[in-house]
Parts: sequence; structure tokens; C-alpha cells
Amino acid sequence: MTSWANTPFTWTLPGTFNFGVDVVDAWAQRTPTATALIALSRSGSEQRFSFAEIAVKSSRLAAGL
Repeated sequence: MTSWANTPFTWTLPGTFNFGVDVVDAWAQRTPTATALIALSRSGSEQRFSFAEIAVKSSRLAAGL
């Protein structure tokens, strides 16, 4: 029996793909308050970030590069 895990996989991405713009910003426009990231510390504390919050942080990082 062949498992899907044994099937070769490759991403097909355009040459100008930008994850911050093409994914994060797009989701931030559609559903800004939806949870994008849940960060868990070793002690068990949890911090949630919305797509809008991640988009702002991503833009700030990109502006500093």
C-alpha cells in the first residue's frame, strides 16, 4: 500500500512570490481579526496574533531591511 507521505512533493511558486504580501496581507484584508499565529512558551503561556497584527509586524520588518 502506497502512502501519500511517500509521494514526491514540490511547491510551484511564481518568481515574484512574497509570503508577507501574497499570503499574510491578503488574509489580513479578508479576515483581519482571525487568528494567524498562536505562540506557546515552554512554561505554557499562550500569545495569539491576528492576521492584521502579523501584517503590521511583517511590514515593519520589511521596511527595516
